[in-house]
Amino acid sequence: MQIIKDDIQRTIILKSKDIFLTNGFQKASMRDISASSGVSLGNIYNYFASKDEVFLSVVCPAMIALYKMLDKHHGKQGVEIIALKDKNYFSVVLDEYFTLIKENKDLLRLLLILSDGSRLKNFKNNYVIRSNSLVSTWFSDMKAKYPHIKTDFSDSFLSLHTFWMFEMIEQIIKNSYSEKETVKTLSDYITFEIQGWKQLTGI
Repeated sequence: MQIIKDDIQRTIILKSKDIFLTNGFQKASMRDISASSGVSLGNIYNYFASKDEVFLSVVCPAMIALYKMLDKHHGKQGVEIIALKDKNYFSVVLDEYFTLIKENKDLLRLLLILSDGSRLKNFKNNYVIRSNSLVSTWFSDMKAKYPHIKTDFSDSFLSLHTFWMFEMIEQIIKNSYSEKETVKTLSDYITFEIQGWKQLTGI
């Protein structure tokens, strides 16, 4: 029955998350996952072709959340640059980042810190490439709407900007920040971002 198959798959994903968190991708084994999930090694391969596929399924929600946030701000339906001047913008972005980290903390640890050896080891680099493309197009669209703003930023600068975001998230996760410390760090980061972009673009 499909329901039983789905339950087994969910069990494998749930138990493998703990294995990956304890050992990292490289040191985790399919035998460990089999023992933890109570699913025979042979049966696991009926659901996942490799350890890589298991790992991808585990961290997929965090990847979706990160790309969703990128698309929301810089995709085709992204917010306009003048939103930086909206007094409510800070609170909205703070809530987005806080929710992202709170709901995906373990998965972000796996994706950003413990993914060496997996196909996702270059996730950050690939994310930066996509981000640069979206942001460059977004700036072009904003320049067409608001000709007075400055949008001539190098890919190197945009890349550094995105890598800084990842560094901030990783520091919060690595150091197990309390909720208060997380909010403070995010608040400082977002304030710097908003004021910096306002200054650079001249809006």
